[in-house]
Amino acid sequence: MNSPESRFREAYQILLQEAPTPPSFDPIVARLVVSPKGRHPWVRRRAAAGALFILLVVATMVLLLTTTTTLPSGAPTSTTPSADTVDVSVLPTPPELWSAEGVGITGTNIGNLPRVVLKEGGLVYVAGGSQQTVTALDGTTGETSWSRSIGGGVVGLLYADDDLVLARGYGLVQALHPLTGESLWRLELGGEYWPIEAFRSSAGVHLLLDRPTDGDVEPPEVLTVDPMDGSELWTTVLDGVDHPDLDLQPEGSALYDDQLLVKSTGALHALDADSGEVNWHLRFGAIPESYGRAPLLIADNLVVVPDPNGELAVVDLADGQDVWRRSVAEGKVAAVGILGDLLIYTDGQGIHGAAISTGEMRWSEPTSRASASLIEDLLVVVGQGSVKALEPSSGALIWQIDTEFDLALAAMAIHPDLIAAVAEEGILAVTLSTGRVEWSIGTEEQPSQLIGGPIAEAPLIEDGVLIVAFSDGRVAAYVGDTG
Repeated sequence: MNSPESRFREAYQILLQEAPTPPSFDPIVARLVVSPKGRHPWVRRRAAAGALFILLVVATMVLLLTTTTTLPSGAPTSTTPSADTVDVSVLPTPPELWSAEGVGITGTNIGNLPRVVLKEGGLVYVAGGSQQTVTALDGTTGETSWSRSIGGGVVGLLYADDDLVLARGYGLVQALHPLTGESLWRLELGGEYWPIEAFRSSAGVHLLLDRPTDGDVEPPEVLTVDPMDGSELWTTVLDGVDHPDLDLQPEGSALYDDQLLVKSTGALHALDADSGEVNWHLRFGAIPESYGRAPLLIADNLVVVPDPNGELAVVDLADGQDVWRRSVAEGKVAAVGILGDLLIYTDGQGIHGAAISTGEMRWSEPTSRASASLIEDLLVVVGQGSVKALEPSSGALIWQIDTEFDLALAAMAIHPDLIAAVAEEGILAVTLSTGRVEWSIGTEEQPSQLIGGPIAEAPLIEDGVLIVAFSDGRVAAYVGDTG
């Protein structure tokens, strides 16, 4: 066998055979010789052979370590940019606190529509079920506190606080008492109205309504009602962009001081929350071929406005004027977060860092179909078959884990050094500082026969407990912080 070890041994023997034997060799004296020039040739050759033998031993040990030592499944090299593939079949599942069967909506919550699950105080509210119900579960035990059938094909929860819970159906909004489920009021809007979001301010409850129609373009509306009885306070139609062919699908909204900001396809509107009067509006892009939700990001009197048509703008909230605007790749355009003067955003080609004050590009990382979050001091990216942590200021890779997950939903903090990487295919818990995978949820589940994977939406996380909605209608709570 012509192995590296045998070749080293052959060279060692040749050196010994060729070296003449000294007439009077004292091994102790030979070891004390320091100057190579003063050594007898036999000593020099013997020393060379010894060095080769030591090198052989070291090389063999390294070879054995690199070929026989493997990392535990799911434990990547902690702080190097090399990637390890996670075998989810051997990962443990965290302890389950409780499980409620058949209370949620079946299927996956595509497009970040209003949630299946909301939590307020000690109760967990779940929309859906075969009876078109809203169910309140005890957050500690999972036992049913109350359940109310409201009809209308209940498809989501809009809002919850200590005064009311808002559920939406096809053309309706139902307000329920949070502790008893008693009906407080009900808005029958008609089938042409589709409630998208709800906010509450001192002025009332603001409902963002889409108006999907086949044929004529119908712009969205903002309806503000009294939270006590649901009576209308004001309505504003968002049709002030002067573009008759533009379908203004609502994409996101936010409250800031006394202004209600509404992003629709092709425009941003700033409304006075008390009166509904339009303070200013801003145009974006052209008619898109596809739609996407684009949540707004607000900081320091600026709003970051992503547009799926392929534009990103930073706008002064006082007057609606651009601070800067740039063209970006069409697709999933989203503002991830702001860190100092650095704005991090995604588009159809990757994730990027830019100066929020000037728009100057700092770095770019190619990826697609990804969801990113700033967690502690790292940028966590889920999607395109991997979970990775980047250094936010430079985009440098800290660690990466390869997964089979592709349909990313979110990256969320369970506690400061443990994150949940969420996709429709499952949830992985990863130690943020090292990139070690700790456990998984949903990876053993069979995908829904309707659409998507086993996870219906991003979980609720509170005090280390994850409340997970599955696409088969089950809702369960898990102890996420197992340490």
